Amino acid sequence: MALTAMLAKDSADLQAHEALEFSSGGYHYEIKSKAGESSYSVTDGTNTFKTSLVWAFGSGPVGQTYLFERVNGEIFEARVSYFDALQGLDFTPMLVVNSAGDLESAAARFVGPEERVRCFSCHATGSTIAGRFDERPVALGVSCEACHGPGRRHADTMRMARMEGIEEVPEKGIYNPAELGPADAMDFCGACHGAMWDVVLTEPKGTKTVRFEPYRLQDSKCWGKDGDARLICTACHDPHKALERNAEGYDGACLRCHPSSKEEERVTKLPGKVCPVGKSKCVGCHMANVYIPEMHHSFHDHKIRILRVASTRH
Repeated sequence: MALTAMLAKDSADLQAHEALEFSSGGYHYEIKSKAGESSYSVTDGTNTFKTSLVWAFGSGPVGQTYLFERVNGEIFEARVSYFDALQGLDFTPMLVVNSAGDLESAAARFVGPEERVRCFSCHATGSTIAGRFDERPVALGVSCEACHGPGRRHADTMRMARMEGIEEVPEKGIYNPAELGPADAMDFCGACHGAMWDVVLTEPKGTKTVRFEPYRLQDSKCWGKDGDARLICTACHDPHKALERNAEGYDGACLRCHPSSKEEERVTKLPGKVCPVGKSKCVGCHMANVYIPEMHHSFHDHKIRILRVASTRH
């Protein structure tokens, strides 16, 4: 999560490609990177729009999106993004330009004040002061305080406890999301990873909702009416560690609800049934890998279910 945002000049993806090019709808897009700077230009063959990229959002196997700032302080999102699967550029999801029109509109999309707060709140730490975006104190990437809040009081509290020889500190002066109930925990993670309201407001359909993992997880039959702590995000993912990419790594979480054998099923009160097919790599069968064309990447569907062969239901 520390790599969710960075300065464009620090982007390994950009620095690995001296020139990235893409053409569509009568426009030619180009990002050139040299000497720690990345310039972004768009031309319609007659006129050219050119600027320097400032921020890069995203890192890893999917891709990276870019933002820049105009002289008046307004922030814009580039119409093209880098996708690792392509080793090149394509339209930023939901920002496709179908035909020639206004050059600046074809080059970028304006990011308004409210959206600016939401974007940087999920990709950086300390970007919002009194409800307003302020880039001066921002720490790029998601750090401890993004989830736990300001840490000064906590640090002072624990320092004083050590000085006074106090081993058990009941009030540690820090916000702990682990104390949230199932539904609130999902909303907490969903604030950045996609909760129900994100689906309601952005209206994605079908496979596009697969990217909203908390929403999809709550849509699982075993979530129930009020939720289950064994199904919240942190039941499978430790936010303090790198993402586990081996399917076997999640078997333990599945076995908190499902017995591993008929014998265990008889003697335990686990709510799930024993799987008649497999004993490991549960997510490979029950969390489909769904390819999303506009992302050029496959995502694990967090709607846990029994998948049918050639099923297209979402």
